[in-house]
Amino acid sequence: MRRGSASARLASAAAAVLALTACESAASEPDGSRGGIMPYLPDSMVDAPRNPPDLHVGTPEGTARARLIAADWNPGSGTALEAPASLRWPSAAAPRGSLDFSFSTPQVPVRVVVYQYPGVDSNGIPAEEEGTETICGWNDPDLPCSREGDGEEDITVTVDPLPRAGDHFVLHAAWKAPVEDQSRADPEIVSASWVIRLDGMDGGG
Repeated sequence: MRRGSASARLASAAAAVLALTACESAASEPDGSRGGIMPYLPDSMVDAPRNPPDLHVGTPEGTARARLIAADWNPGSGTALEAPASLRWPSAAAPRGSLDFSFSTPQVPVRVVVYQYPGVDSNGIPAEEEGTETICGWNDPDLPCSREGDGEEDITVTVDPLPRAGDHFVLHAAWKAPVEDQSRADPEIVSASWVIRLDGMDGGG
């Protein structure tokens, strides 16, 4: 992972689990590995919610809640949650086909990244070299991961999980801090990471 003096670029799910992942540089990176560039949206749609939202995923039984394990929300509410040294993963049955995640907010994240792992160590930490990374594009169903929102309904993220890549998922998302909460001219970013294990995924262990 490359680190800057004030922010860290998220390079792996292990980093998301083991450290805070505020990514000021992430907002300027390409949105989606194969396209799906997010258009200009008004501040009222992209400003971060006051606190990290909940994250749910659709399951055969309904929905399951992912666990918030790290957050850097200082510009907005002062919330700073450090990832624990050991981690317990909430689990749920995996759905067939694509995964449908939803944030409990209509505020559009400027960046969403999904990490997929085949397993974890005795402390619940995934091995960095075994993971896969998918950067989510914007409102494009042909992408392996796409997020969308209209400023009114909860944000949704649709993921086509990679075959044989595993059943442990880390989802990292970043939002633009509201202007009134920013301390300098460059837009500040708040971010958080969630984890969940989806039993029955191909390649899980």
